[in-house]
Amino acid sequence: MKVEYASSVANQARKPVEIMLEMLDVLMPLHVLVINPGRIIHVGPTFAKLLNTGNPVGKDIFELLEFRRPVGLRRWEGLEKATGLGLIARLEGLTDHNLKAVCVPLVGGGRFLINFSLGAGIHKIVASRNLKIRDFSPADSMGEMLYMKEIQSVVLSASRDLNNRLDGAKTMAEEQAFTDSLTGLNNRRALHGFISRLQDRNAFGGFAIMQIDLDFFKSVNDTYGHAAGDHVLQEVSRILLSETRSTDLVARVGGDEFVIVLSDFGTPDQLREVGSRIIEKIALPISFGAHKCQIGASIGALVVKQGDDMAVDDLLALADKALYQSKKMGRGMFSIA
Repeated sequence: MKVEYASSVANQARKPVEIMLEMLDVLMPLHVLVINPGRIIHVGPTFAKLLNTGNPVGKDIFELLEFRRPVGLRRWEGLEKATGLGLIARLEGLTDHNLKAVCVPLVGGGRFLINFSLGAGIHKIVASRNLKIRDFSPADSMGEMLYMKEIQSVVLSASRDLNNRLDGAKTMAEEQAFTDSLTGLNNRRALHGFISRLQDRNAFGGFAIMQIDLDFFKSVNDTYGHAAGDHVLQEVSRILLSETRSTDLVARVGGDEFVIVLSDFGTPDQLREVGSRIIEKIALPISFGAHKCQIGASIGALVVKQGDDMAVDDLLALADKALYQSKKMGRGMFSIA
């Protein structure tokens, strides 16, 4: 009871003007109080945020605001004539936006209360002055609009994030579906699709297929372990990529089996030249820790002429037959079907 009594006494001791101003700040946070000849004596908290130039008390309202309606409103007498009418004004620092307002005289004369609203372009003003829902009167529909805008923004942002995650997961799944996990090369599925697309573009000429099988790879696994074998496969992949173009495809289709598809391959002699370089590079020792892994490569190639509509598996079988011929010739060899 003592606390309540003390609070009541304190409120009674306060000046009625102070209480009125606090009420105005809550009910009309965009209001301005002026006295003759236009000096500002108080502004609502939200109007102060619009100014963005410090405390406006004591300044001339006609210097801070340009009243655009009624036309020619530049002096105190104009406010008296515009009482109760709809005003349009532009604020210093917000010259691209029109504020709406209404002006009423206070009891006793010599003072005006001008209450503003943001009008058109509210979202730009809100963004530029970082206004929140609490900056508007609870009875002001602008606050509800701002609330809905914020909710919409949150929902759209969450939706974009979800879509981005789904797109990322889809892309990753697609890449995994067409990629060999150890080497990062294309897999057999990607190989089939690539060859089919090349067959569809007859106007661009033929292409070539190389079947590559590593010689003595099993001995690397048996001698140094599977970690060494994986390292060798990755180094071989790097070599194959270095000897091909961005328009070609390199795929790993088995444990130590690879396929290269060369689009617009050129001539059989050029094809043989590429195969010979690959064989020479793969034959160089591959370091694994303190060990030197020695392998080789045998290659069988096939030239696919323009308009050849043979099934993909049949084309690969012919290239594999040429590979078998290379193996039969003593390994480390190159054959064209």
